[in-house]
Amino acid sequence: MLELAGLTLPRQRRVAQALTEAANDKALTKSLHADVRAALTRAAAAGDALAAAREFPPLVLDNTTDSVFAAFDDLLEAVEQGLTDRVIRPLTEEQARKKAAATTLRQRVFAGASSFLTLSMPLQYRAMSEAVRVLTGERDCVAATKELGLGWLVEHLVAHLGPYGRAVMTADGRDFEAGSDAFHGALTELALQVAVHQRGDGEAQKRLFGAYESELAAQRDEEREARRRAKKKKPAEG
Repeated sequence: MLELAGLTLPRQRRVAQALTEAANDKALTKSLHADVRAALTRAAAAGDALAAAREFPPLVLDNTTDSVFAAFDDLLEAVEQGLTDRVIRPLTEEQARKKAAATTLRQRVFAGASSFLTLSMPLQYRAMSEAVRVLTGERDCVAATKELGLGWLVEHLVAHLGPYGRAVMTADGRDFEAGSDAFHGALTELALQVAVHQRGDGEAQKRLFGAYESELAAQRDEEREARRRAKKKKPAEG
């Protein structure tokens, strides 16, 4: 069984970038055996996921996401208030639809927005996920979003769930470790396929594993230097 030495997460990300570039090189991929191409695609995908799982400062992430969700609620409230008018009435048919759509979204999706934004991050993530589920999955809410022309802003809300959810899951490092393990496994599978199907193809091996070999050599140099410094600092016995 082929075993590759593990790399630290930052070094894995640099290798992942090199694999993504290789996967996008049509001339290279055309020269590879089909099994190698498939393994490269999987390794590049695992690398993309690893690169996406970058850690934001929790305070920045939490405050920014709070602002995005609160702004959406404020916008809906502004539509309601702007169309609650005792002077110019009755509302036109279009105005009535817009007001009804805003009310639907506030009542169905964001009735608790002011409260869930004050929760701890894990509880807030759960609440936001449920809000987005209703917003994008319930027919009346989808119709209301379309009526208000706010699909672009809903996409922005959804996009925030990714990094926020990763921050919640990585509080103890497990998510990063899982991503790192998945990438290492995909890289090992790629190495196995290259050994079987591209044996003797030095150019392909260099393109696919040159970055890995460089990062591994640098990592081992650092480890040796760390051991040398530790030994130097160790008090002489006796």
